[in-house]
Amino acid sequence: MSAEPSMEEILSSIKRIIAEEGEGTQARARRARAAPQPIEPEPEEVLELSDPMPHSRMEPARVEQPRVEREMARVAAPQPVAQPAPQPVAPPQPVAQPVAQPTPHHYAPEPEPAPQPAQPPRPAPVEPAMSDEPILSQRAAAASLGSLETLSKLLVKPEPESDGTLEGLVREMLRPMLRSWLDTHLPEMVETMVAREIAKITAQMR
Repeated sequence: MSAEPSMEEILSSIKRIIAEEGEGTQARARRARAAPQPIEPEPEEVLELSDPMPHSRMEPARVEQPRVEREMARVAAPQPVAQPAPQPVAPPQPVAQPVAQPTPHHYAPEPEPAPQPAQPPRPAPVEPAMSDEPILSQRAAAASLGSLETLSKLLVKPEPESDGTLEGLVREMLRPMLRSWLDTHLPEMVETMVAREIAKITAQMR
């Protein structure tokens, strides 16, 4: 940026212009004196203050005055201020947006299930007390015993002597076989019959 001219610089410029104009006037005067002039007496003119000055005498002033004014105007005129070149503007840097943190959700703890009431212990099944009394009454036992004694008497009946008939021979042949069959199956038959009677009695009691 250029600074404005000071007052001293302005005065120096004006003096330089006036000196240049004065030198030009003196040069013209020397050229005029060097040229041959006819020697003629010129009438002396008495100039009045009110008379206008001749055109030839005013010309240097008219020429000099505009140059001085122009120089003063040029010096006094504000010099154009050099504008600084615009600095390249860097593009704005993208500003990182803060990442929104997820808001923590506070979940209420689920209520614990109420404790189940303790189940009372089941009573152990009560076994029916075994009675020492016999299942059969004395009358039934006596009847059964009588039947068994009768059957036993039949089995141990003394063998009659063989009469030599066909029936006697067959009886003697079947007797060992019948004894063997009874020894094998009689206990099981008695047990089955007794169990059947016990089941009938138990069903009637329910």
